[in-house]
Parts: sequence; C-alpha cells; structure tokens
Amino acid sequence: MDRPFPPYELDVTIRDFLFGSAAGHDNKLNDFLHRLGPVACGTLRTMIHNPFANGSMPGSWKMGDTIPIPKPGKDPCRPESYTPITLSVLLKLTEGMIRRRLSALLPHHPRQFGFTRSRSSSDVVTIVIGKITRGLNEFGIVKYERPGGGAPTRHAHRHRSLVVLIDFSTAFDTVDDGKLFGMLDRLRRLSPRTKRWLHNYLRGRYVRVCTREQHSRKQLTSAGAPQGSVPGPQLFLHCVDDLLRRLDNIYSAAAFMHADEQTLVASGADIHACAAGMQPALSLISTWAAEHNLKINVAKSEAALFYISLHTLSDGDMVDLHLGNGQIRIQSRSVRLLGTTIDRLLNFGTHAPTASKQTMPRR
Repeated sequence: MDRPFPPYELDVTIRDFLFGSAAGHDNKLNDFLHRLGPVACGTLRTMIHNPFANGSMPGSWKMGDTIPIPKPGKDPCRPESYTPITLSVLLKLTEGMIRRRLSALLPHHPRQFGFTRSRSSSDVVTIVIGKITRGLNEFGIVKYERPGGGAPTRHAHRHRSLVVLIDFSTAFDTVDDGKLFGMLDRLRRLSPRTKRWLHNYLRGRYVRVCTREQHSRKQLTSAGAPQGSVPGPQLFLHCVDDLLRRLDNIYSAAAFMHADEQTLVASGADIHACAAGMQPALSLISTWAAEHNLKINVAKSEAALFYISLHTLSDGDMVDLHLGNGQIRIQSRSVRLLGTTIDRLLNFGTHAPTASKQTMPRR
C-alpha cells in the first residue's frame, strides 16, 4: 500500500477520466490530464506520492466547489432536492489512484451491492424477489370450523412475505467521522501511513456552493463522506458494513443494502408472524443508527405484505412496526425497489408498461 505509484497506475487512472467534464476551482479540466507528456506525468506522480508518503494532503486540494444538481421530480425550492457534485481534478486523480489500493484492503459485506464491482441494483431486486417467492411457497396447516358443526376441516395455507424498505436521511452527509476513524484504526491491513493520510483526507475539508458563476463563502465540513469523491463511497460502505455484520445474527429476517438503501425480507404464517420476525432487525437498525448519528426517515420507509391466498382473516389486521422514533404500518401494496415496481402478485403488471415505454426508441 505504501509503495511508490508506478507509471501504469497513473496511466490507468487518467484513462478512466472522461473528456468534457467541468473544471474545479483550480480551473483544471480532465482533457488537460489526457494530454500530459512523460515528463509532466512523472512530475504529477511525484506530486501525488510525496503527500501520501507523509500522510498529508495539500490544503488547496481540500477546497471543493459544490454545484447543486436538481433531482428530477423534486421541489426546486427545498435544499434537500439537490444533489451536490464537488469538482477537483487533481484531488479526484489522487483519490482514483489510492482507491485502487484501498479496494483490495477494504472488502465489503457479501450483502452490500452498491459501488461494488460486478454487482448492481438488479442483483438486489432479483434476490429480494427470490426471498419473497420462497416465503410464499412455504405452507402451514389451518383448521376451519364447519358451519354445521362437526370436526374442523384442515387446509394447506400459504405463508406470507414481508418486505421493509428503510430510507436513511442524507446518510453520506451525516456519517460520524469519529466512528469511521475508529473503524479504520482497527484495521490491521492498513499501514499507519495510510491511516494518517485518510485521517488528513477526511479532516479540514472546505466546500463552497457555485451557481450561475457566483460563489458562496467557504464552509468547513464536520461530518460525512466527501460528496462526489472517489473513495468516499468505499469509506461509507465500510461504515455501514458494521450494520450488516450485526444483522447476520438475526435469522428471522434477511437484510440487503445497495449503498445507503436497505431492504429486509421476513416470512411467516400470517402478518403477525412476519412482524414478529421483522421487529428484532428493525430494533437493531434503530439502535445502530442512533449510535452513528444517522437519521431514519420513517415517513419514506415502507412495509409491504405479499400473499397469494385470500382466506386468512388476519391479512386485514392493522399491524405497526417500530422503527427509529416512529412506526410504519404494514400494508398490502406495491413497492418500488431500486427503480423496479414489485406488486403483490409478483406479475410486474405495473412495472412492465413503464419499462416498455422507457425502452421504446424515440422518433
């Protein structure tokens, strides 16, 4: 990890940079990097390695210009409706070279699918649908009283599946740096020099907002993974991997994550059994979020019950799950998981027409 950066590492990282990207506060463009000669590349490689070897970073590289990009369909008058993109070409180049080394030293939990090579949101959707189907294919025996009396009849009864989608509010911006530092310090695979550089990288960062060629005053950031950075997602995933490891000890519910979006699946004979299996996982998540200063948006979190047979009276019961500082009501409804609408009968009657329109060629 501490060895000098060879020329091929710089070449491969520059090759990944796209032409035409916007410049940062230093007015450097990605196109500039693609046109560097051998001598300039050697000088740039030395500029990157020397601060890394000392466990430091130039102060000018910690200054980021943040350009707010409006989210589609959101109210433009609300600050949370914008995605901040921070631009700094030299810093992103340094991050890209170090990320390649960090990825081998920071393996992620097998049920984390965000920002991970050879994994995508489609994997989460496929696995969750498989878990739902497996639960619906389990059977129990239910006794029904005969209207005229006599011995009750016994019928096979399909189980139910419960899916909970948890929304963390601004998780990247509010992750506790102190907790993250503690986790990094406990990693024996990281050398003291690398840990020192990561501490320096996360501390003392300034941002300012740029819009319509106007700049705000710079502001010191006190928490969160660097927005728009290259290793920022890796560091964030390393933090939330701790949650997935804790959830490994709860066998009544299966948990999956795509970056900061969490999905849980539990199965049971009826809605009450599903809720009983899901609640321990939700209680653990609430405790973990409080420990790491992360807020759970209960209003945007969902709980959906999936079932096929209709002759179970308890399916209509009002059952609430405790999550964070609130409650979410279990309902039989469609849910939108990472861009895919999953309906109760799993026939994709709602999602298929929408996906078909999106893939139709424009004329």
